[in-house]
Amino acid sequence: EVKGLHNVAVCYEHGIGVAPDLAKACEFYRRAAELGHFASLHTLGRLAAEDRLTPRNDALGLAALAIAAGRAADDEAALAFVRANQPALVATLRSRMSASELAEAKALAAARRAALP
Repeated sequence: EVKGLHNVAVCYEHGIGVAPDLAKACEFYRRAAELGHFASLHTLGRLAAEDRLTPRNDALGLAALAIAAGRAADDEAALAFVRANQPALVATLRSRMSASELAEAKALAAARRAALP
């Protein structure tokens, strides 16, 4: 089910077989991310850094990247991907967030990690 949610999100993001709809894509990425899907977590962070997350939520984006990094720890390919791609995304998000937003992202990441299957 989680892979299906992610795949539907990709279709909506890129207009594969459906009209492109970023809001719907974000909704499906969020649902898959809530189930711990690594690529959906990373994509939420990427969309936030690109200022395309609907609705805009930099704290969610930064939290999603942090959770994705933790989920990648046991997978060499995922870990290499995180090391190559996440630093710039994290830097972009952190540069436009206040101290209270950074604290919110940290708390959100902790809460979401605890709720993952």
